[in-house]
Amino acid sequence: MPRLLTIICLGLAIFFFVAINIWADRTFRTARLDLTEDRLYTITDGTRSVLKSIREPIRLRFYVSNGLDDLGPAYVALHKRASELLEEYGRISGGLLRVEYLDPKAFSPEEDLAVADGIQAIPNTLEDTQLFLGLSGTNSTDGRYVIAHLAPERAPFLEYDLTRMVHDLATPKKTVIGLLGDLPLQGNRIRQARPWAVLDAVERFFEIRAMFGTISQIDEEIDIVWLAEPGQLDETTLYALDQFAMRGGRILAFLDPYSEVLAAAQRGQNPPPPPRTGSLETLAPLLEAWGIDIPARKVVGDRPGALQVQMQKDRRVIVTDYLTWFMARKAAFAGDDLVTGNLKLMQFRSTGHIEARDGAETLIEPLVQTSSMANEIDLARIEYAPDPTGILADFIPADRRFVIAARISGPVKSAWPDGPPDSVTDEAAVTAHRTAADTPLALILVADSDVLSDHTWVENRNFLGSNLSVPYTNNGDFVVNALDQLSGSPAMIGLRGRGIADRGFTILEDMAQQAEQQYRSTERALREKIESLQRQIADLQKTEQEHSAILTAEQQSEIDRARGEMLDLRRELRDVRFALRRDVSTLKTTITALNMWTIPVLIGLLAVLIAGWRLLRNRRYREVRS
Repeated sequence: MPRLLTIICLGLAIFFFVAINIWADRTFRTARLDLTEDRLYTITDGTRSVLKSIREPIRLRFYVSNGLDDLGPAYVALHKRASELLEEYGRISGGLLRVEYLDPKAFSPEEDLAVADGIQAIPNTLEDTQLFLGLSGTNSTDGRYVIAHLAPERAPFLEYDLTRMVHDLATPKKTVIGLLGDLPLQGNRIRQARPWAVLDAVERFFEIRAMFGTISQIDEEIDIVWLAEPGQLDETTLYALDQFAMRGGRILAFLDPYSEVLAAAQRGQNPPPPPRTGSLETLAPLLEAWGIDIPARKVVGDRPGALQVQMQKDRRVIVTDYLTWFMARKAAFAGDDLVTGNLKLMQFRSTGHIEARDGAETLIEPLVQTSSMANEIDLARIEYAPDPTGILADFIPADRRFVIAARISGPVKSAWPDGPPDSVTDEAAVTAHRTAADTPLALILVADSDVLSDHTWVENRNFLGSNLSVPYTNNGDFVVNALDQLSGSPAMIGLRGRGIADRGFTILEDMAQQAEQQYRSTERALREKIESLQRQIADLQKTEQEHSAILTAEQQSEIDRARGEMLDLRRELRDVRFALRRDVSTLKTTITALNMWTIPVLIGLLAVLIAGWRLLRNRRYREVRS
């Protein structure tokens, strides 16, 4: 009987185990628990808004080859994650997003369809075949969108890529952006220069219209003007921008005290062109009317975020911090703002800073700021032959935060209160003149233009002969977020900025920066002493040669003393170099040892405690039995 009861209990246990698993699988199919810090596996409100805005059916074809596991676990995980997202997308859209899964086997109709849709094949070297992992989509108006290859490198941006695809298919009419500036964002076919990655990111959501030459009046169809370091604007075009703001137009401006991109382009020309007029000088009348200022001959250096660069000094290649190139991390961003709330990391180069003019009625709301360990650096120190070590040695933090990017709002008046300038001859423009804005100014201003260049936010990789841009900072996300906010469409804001995970060792980085600055200051003082001694020895030897006189014993003793002191200084300099990162190396070694041995030691201690407890329990049990 007990045996039968045991068998029945085991059978019931197995039955309930299977039944509960089936019930849980069906009941909690959509339940998710996301424990990642960046909430990478949580559908954002922006995605939900896009999916719920779908009004007509969207059809997606998801091409997945059966042998995808031959490419490694990264592709398998990416396929699983994409499938889960698309299933959830279909549910949220109420069935208007329909996904068809296809396995493009060799020489099959599905393979022909994948090729026709523009899906990129991946060579499978193990079996000498081709595999596919891509997505194509169509809407009811013959709109098409293709993700030719889902790459593991872009896995953190999977939701961004998928929702961008759905958004483009669901939104046939895009906001129109008027692009005006000197930066070569659109590339150069003659020089075979590719368009900048930021332009591709923006064109996914907006329609870009380039603006050239003299502009008497900005087209009514243009919703937002994007100023990208415009330095060559005449008075008529300036007036058109002024009136665009007066009638409620929105502006995104990147104005730079020193554009490294354009400066490098000018240095490469032969003969050199005349000095370029900068945007701060060109737009001075508008900036004054809007109550804001960007100092023209000052850039900002930020010690905590400084990037390390290589430079040659004393015939040696050294690595040092370059204060005017720095990363802005989470604490730099306005966390409660739609533009920057989800950003983690941005890179700036030779950026200026934004200030309010005396008596300004406009309000400056900071979006990105430096740390408090920042200060101004004169432009002359980086304009022609920058010396990062010298800048670092002389740097003294101002104990204040500088505003790099800001939203400017409030009442504004025209820079031409008495009427259009004489250069404006267009009768319609003269008739439509406004002396004050009808609505508060809508301007997002960034005191840097190099932030748009590929060097500051994407890494270009070659994949099967095609270029793959992989973001490593949120520079492009900031631009799209800003345009989204200015267009009055916050639905897409939550999509970007997910997956940039800069998990730096902040303590190590702080120690390295402090050691670096201390070393540069000490190095400079020692070098000055060494150079002084070298000059002293050279003067004595020069006197001997010029007068053909033999040095006295006192003079020779002075040379020997100087040489001995110089050797001591060189030894001290080597000791300083050696000690530069000794503390950092020691801490790294300690952290490595803790990572390697902490868990094994804890497990060993736990095993000893359990063994001791069991031994004690058995001994007490035997004592009770006896």
